[in-house]
Amino acid sequence: MTRRDPADHYDGTVIQILIPDAVRGRVMSLMMMTFGLTPLGTLPVSAAAQAWGAPVAVAGASLVTIVSGVLFYLCSGALRNIDAASRVALELTPQLQPVPSTV
Repeated sequence: MTRRDPADHYDGTVIQILIPDAVRGRVMSLMMMTFGLTPLGTLPVSAAAQAWGAPVAVAGASLVTIVSGVLFYLCSGALRNIDAASRVALELTPQLQPVPSTV
């Protein structure tokens, strides 16, 4: 049995609340596609691990992930402004304001 991170549930909840109804299906399909496309990465990484060893394969996959993330961030104005968009969404829906922790 796999153990899921509680943050996974919060991500889904936040998406359901903050994403407009008109595009929520598209956003959820992209989120689900990330799970479905994961096996596609195992083939090249396992081939690299077979050829050069696991540490090199993991380092290469990590480097590709970091570079892809940076490029995506730099090319996406909406992603760079996501903090401002989240603040606006929280102001429009006061019931989503963070509750102070009592712990």
